[in-house]
Amino acid sequence: MLVLIIKLLFFFDTLAIPGTQAADSDAPNHLVDCKFTTPEGSTTYDFNNLIDTASWPLNITTTRPTPPSTTTETLLISLCKKLPPPDDPSQSCPDGTLVCLLIYNQIGTDRRLEKIIPVGIGDQSSPTIQVNTTGNHKESLQLKIEGSKYNNIQQSVLLNLICSDEDRKASRPSTKPTTTIYDPIQGLLNITWPTPVACASSSPTHKDSPSVHNESSNPFRNFVVFVFLIFFAYLILGMW
Repeated sequence: MLVLIIKLLFFFDTLAIPGTQAADSDAPNHLVDCKFTTPEGSTTYDFNNLIDTASWPLNITTTRPTPPSTTTETLLISLCKKLPPPDDPSQSCPDGTLVCLLIYNQIGTDRRLEKIIPVGIGDQSSPTIQVNTTGNHKESLQLKIEGSKYNNIQQSVLLNLICSDEDRKASRPSTKPTTTIYDPIQGLLNITWPTPVACASSSPTHKDSPSVHNESSNPFRNFVVFVFLIFFAYLILGMW
């Protein structure tokens, strides 16, 4: 009888804490709904406002002379959702791309699209993130987005978001990154972006926090488990 009661106690104890196995399986360094909360739950980063809706997707175009032609690089950036479908699919990156690099070459009036490079792809493996604290009261976030292969070279994006004391006081985020450097040999696009989005915000309130809500309901569940145990013990003793 004692063994049976112990088994029942173990069974109801597992029911009293639902979702613990699912929580353990979640990767702590991945974005969820384009947000990231540190493993200890103390700080939260929300990237949904990184790019203003009026400027989405972010378009960074640079032109440089490459005699006898001119080379134009257009970088399309989106983090929280895939880039919109183009009018001509053959002139842009495939569906599901987050970061796309288009390289044009122009001689006179003849302008040709030479390269279409999907450097960042949005799929089941969401961007990984690492939080770093640097000197001069600055905090930085490093997001890595894997892309597809181009010319047998694996592509990826390294997005460095930097927060400083000035950024914390800013009312509007920086509209564009300060530097974008693409290394065709390594297939790596390195983006540096000072923005208040990289400044940690406070964790959710106790009222809205699921974990805190679960903890507050634990005493009630424990009481229910205790009542069930008493009831089953009564039935078992009655059978004897």
